[in-house]
Amino acid sequence: MGRRMKPDLEDTTFLPEAVALQPGRLAGQVDIPPSKSISHRLMILGALSRQPVTIDNLLWCQDTEVTYRALQAMGYLLDREGQRVVCRGWESPGSGEIPIHLGESGSSARFLLAVAARTPGRFLLDGALGLRRRPVKPLIEALRQLGARIEAPGDRLPATVYGGNLRGGRVALDASASSQFVTALLLVAPFLPEGLEVHWQGQVASYPYVELTLSLLKQAGVAWEEREVGIRVAGSQPLKQQRFFVEADFSNASYFLAGALIGGGEVICRGLSPQSAQGDRAIESLLRAMGGQLSWVEGGLLARGGAALNGLEVNMQAFPDLVPTLAVTALFAGSPSHFAGIRHLAVKESNRIRSVAENILRLGGEVQAGEDSLVVKPAGLRGALLPAYGDHRIAMAFSLAGLRVPGVIIDQADSVAKSFPHYWRDFFAVYVAAGPER
Repeated sequence: MGRRMKPDLEDTTFLPEAVALQPGRLAGQVDIPPSKSISHRLMILGALSRQPVTIDNLLWCQDTEVTYRALQAMGYLLDREGQRVVCRGWESPGSGEIPIHLGESGSSARFLLAVAARTPGRFLLDGALGLRRRPVKPLIEALRQLGARIEAPGDRLPATVYGGNLRGGRVALDASASSQFVTALLLVAPFLPEGLEVHWQGQVASYPYVELTLSLLKQAGVAWEEREVGIRVAGSQPLKQQRFFVEADFSNASYFLAGALIGGGEVICRGLSPQSAQGDRAIESLLRAMGGQLSWVEGGLLARGGAALNGLEVNMQAFPDLVPTLAVTALFAGSPSHFAGIRHLAVKESNRIRSVAENILRLGGEVQAGEDSLVVKPAGLRGALLPAYGDHRIAMAFSLAGLRVPGVIIDQADSVAKSFPHYWRDFFAVYVAAGPER
């Protein structure tokens, strides 16, 4: 057996500013954290239902805490104990302006703009500089069409929302920059007197996230029906289910699945559902298309390394969060990879097209980055200090390069707290350093 590199794994606050990595493999079983996307959505549905709703196995991270605190500030009665959140209704937050800081959470910003428009009160929504740059104009325009009063210079955050006037109706919007515009409207739709018919113009970015929202509405007993390029949700619907369980997150599982293939290890990702509605479940088929060995076993999804990997040509428009993981995996393939349909990655926590390309170049790799595409060509690699650009997915994806390349250091490693606070603890729990038999 190789030696294991183990920090204090009992320390659940293990969030280093930088992590130095050396070649090795991942071997063992990992409990994948709950889905961030599902956690956001269920908290909002539970709060808006104004009836007792319990959510078990909720992900607690920077982004979900933002949503939780914001809902409380709006007057929604939420209690948390560990990974359980109980929603108990709503009380008026008062007549003054309520400041709500959203950090860097794009999901929280989009979803809570709609919630604020639905909720009686005056709310000032703002966030960090990076969040202020992220687009919300199509959503603000749609909410205004539905009767909301929103003051937002440049139609970006900060935004003052005078809530309580949203009744519903029919609205059309451009969701080519983010599916979250559509989801924001769908989450409030069942609780509007007139319901809501949402239509979109052109292609919706990351449409599987809309499908995830619709799946959760169906699970909650909310009736909806498809329209041509749109969805109709009837109004004044109570939730028929009052208890929910958040399944494991395929986006965060992607790092361990790809890591097993890159380093030649064997990992079982526990808690994943083969019937999941998460769009990022596509990581299974995408890694298989690269030659990876993946199979469902008792307890989870198994990834086994050792097989040669090949390049991939794929449109990533539906599952953009997987691009950093696959781009790093592509560095160790036997042929080039071409990722298309990634234009909207430029307005994530970082400009992910640029972040991925610059870090590949730092490693000595070959990459061609365009406005809507990324081409990665296998090349000889070297160790380097790799900034995470304050982006959780960049930090986690490039940690995988360290499984094969000596001298990789991830700077701003603590950015993983945004979605996976225990990432480094879980990574080193299954990491086995390369070395002679002992």
